[in-house]
Amino acid sequence: MDLSLTPLLLLVVTESWIGQATARQGVCVTNREHGAVEECCEGYRKNSADECVPRCNGGCPPSHHCSAPNTCSCKSGYVKNGRNQCVPFCPGGCQNGRCLAPDVCTCNDGFVKLGILCITACQCQHGHCAEDNSCICDEGYTLNKNKTHECVPFCKSGCVNGECLAPDICICKNGYIKDHCPGGCQNGKCIAPFTCECNEGFIKNHNYECVPGCKNGCINGQCKGPDVCVCNEGYAKKSLSNSSDCIPKCDEECINGECTQPNNCTCFAGYTKDSENTQTCVPLYNEECTNGRFSSEDKCVCHEGYMEDEDNPNICMPNCTSECINGNCTAPNKCTCYDGYTNNITQPNHCIPTCEEECVNGECSEPDVCRCYSGYAVKNVKESNRCFPVCDEPCVNSNCVAPNLCNCHEGYTKRPENDSKCEPICSETCVNGICTAPNVCTCHQGYKKSNNLHVCVPSCPSGCVNGECTAPNMCVCHDGFVVDLKLSNRCEVKCPGGCINGNCTVNRTCECHEGWTSTDCSMQIDYIQDYPVANIVQVQAGLWLADKTNLLWIGMVIILATSLLLVPAISKFVSHCQRKGEDKNPSEVVYVRNSEMDDLNSEAICVDQYSDEAYY
Repeated sequence: MDLSLTPLLLLVVTESWIGQATARQGVCVTNREHGAVEECCEGYRKNSADECVPRCNGGCPPSHHCSAPNTCSCKSGYVKNGRNQCVPFCPGGCQNGRCLAPDVCTCNDGFVKLGILCITACQCQHGHCAEDNSCICDEGYTLNKNKTHECVPFCKSGCVNGECLAPDICICKNGYIKDHCPGGCQNGKCIAPFTCECNEGFIKNHNYECVPGCKNGCINGQCKGPDVCVCNEGYAKKSLSNSSDCIPKCDEECINGECTQPNNCTCFAGYTKDSENTQTCVPLYNEECTNGRFSSEDKCVCHEGYMEDEDNPNICMPNCTSECINGNCTAPNKCTCYDGYTNNITQPNHCIPTCEEECVNGECSEPDVCRCYSGYAVKNVKESNRCFPVCDEPCVNSNCVAPNLCNCHEGYTKRPENDSKCEPICSETCVNGICTAPNVCTCHQGYKKSNNLHVCVPSCPSGCVNGECTAPNMCVCHDGFVVDLKLSNRCEVKCPGGCINGNCTVNRTCECHEGWTSTDCSMQIDYIQDYPVANIVQVQAGLWLADKTNLLWIGMVIILATSLLLVPAISKFVSHCQRKGEDKNPSEVVYVRNSEMDDLNSEAICVDQYSDEAYY
């Protein structure tokens, strides 16, 4: 049968169809005995609003709607992907995330939402995240200058040529050793941590510093070098004496007296200071028999308790049976102490020095001069009356409470091997860390604090998606997951047969990339065979029959408008395919419009619907 359609036949058919096409969508007018009746056309149905809407047998998948009879299209906000599926559309894209719903992005693992963007999630090892996704470090840690979300240990004293492994814990680099005496050892050498050994001629003071020592002492002076005593102002060394002690100096010689303090003379017994010159003592002289009586021989006889002065027989001097030390005998068995001295209650006639302020852990050796007991020393020259205990080795985390006795601070205990060093106590053992303060565990490198303050767990700063961090930067995947070959910190779902050209979904099935199919995405799709039903027409009885009613109406309108140009092209199209497949039965040949060609004047594709053979 001749398959060519004349313009006249097309005009007649088209005029009949235009009457229905111009009516409301889905509404057909039927002439009945009692008049014209409006009904839903075939493929349409009435909805609750009494409107004719398309019917799709079996319904439409999610994210689709029925746009024409048995034709499902994407809902608003959805677009078709390469697998002919309707997926949500986000106009700005979803960097570091995926489009979950129209214009709604959800972030990938390891990222968080900040406004409309997905940014790298804050993961603060040794710290916690703030609301603005910044990192706030724990005590003893500070932000890494090169990484804004990493807290690193901080050593207050620095860590030159080493690495700060934990707060205030410095580990030396290869080729370096730690300076165990941070302040150095002036006049000595460092022989152990915090322990200096003084050079010869030097001794340790209360601050564990090596200072000059004077073997014979340096009373009323200062030891400025090994056995070099420099007297204080107003004092001088004894002439022709090897003693290092300094004695008071009087600018003028004390006549009949003794220089007991700088520029202060104390008169001998029987003498008194001259009213005109305080440095001169004059005899207590008169013609009377002082402290006695004249005998018949006109001789001065001393009263009881007095004795004749060797230099003046008319003067009787008081007699003290025991020598007056640091004082003068001014009456029988009565000593009057020098200035700065006072009587000793337990030792009569023995005057002892007085100090205005009490000597703590020492004794008053001279007026207002305290001498510390053995094992004690003065810390502050402004408090020369206070002597503190001295411990040969520094008390670490403790106080020196007595000579060579350290008392630990609260929360610390003494080391078994060294009584001068105290170490912190943690009520529980520090797992993967060390106890750096009472009940404070500092994690080893590569570990972070857990909910238990005494347990440090491995840290994987980049996360451990679908797995567990079992060691620093080491992820072990959960059952059913395998390590992502591109990201070692990410475990992806494991599909039993693998996904050669696709992704394994959470239900352990493959989602193939475009152009691939089968359960493991190993089979490539032949696009020549993949022709949509809407573009297929069959040549039967010399007529064109469309498989979609709505497309037929629209097609006829187009055919009417372009009949003079279109009919020759169709004839050429059909005859071309018939020539190519002369041995084919017309009912077995399917003609497909080539979607890459702009019009039907171009060469078409001919397909055998039974053998899937394609040819031009």
